[in-house]
Amino acid sequence: MARILVPFDGGASGEEALRTACRMAHGGYDEVQVVYVVRISHHLPVWANLPAHDDRVDEVFARAEAIAGGHGIPLTTVRVAARYVGWGIVAAAENCDLVLYGRRRHRRLHRRILPDATLRHVAARVPCQLLLLPQPAPTSVTRAAPEPLLLPLDPMRRERRA
Repeated sequence: MARILVPFDGGASGEEALRTACRMAHGGYDEVQVVYVVRISHHLPVWANLPAHDDRVDEVFARAEAIAGGHGIPLTTVRVAARYVGWGIVAAAENCDLVLYGRRRHRRLHRRILPDATLRHVAARVPCQLLLLPQPAPTSVTRAAPEPLLLPLDPMRRERRA
């Protein structure tokens, strides 16, 4: 059973990544998982209960299920509590075959070229394939859509996973 993991925070890039994952699920993948990482402050223990985030998590998962329901794909939702978002994504990706990561559009050149700390952490440590999906341009701009970037799986990671 093949699984696609989509980090989803309710933003436009996450929605596009989830739509792409749903289209891919029709093409042979069996399950789509959506992960929402709740950041835990350094002043609190990792196991701290944060009821203030529950409403936001429920709202994000409802939006994700609406998107997946429109495609007729069953969806699994995963809530992870972690100090950093990248740590949570890597922890949730343990049993997945593909992580589909949607990137936001940036106006500044250095922000478009250099990945942020979360993406660097995920790309270095995720135990499966990572597909970077750039956010599409606004409809007012008539440019060709950027191509997704599939990062190759490091052979050392393949051995650790086996």
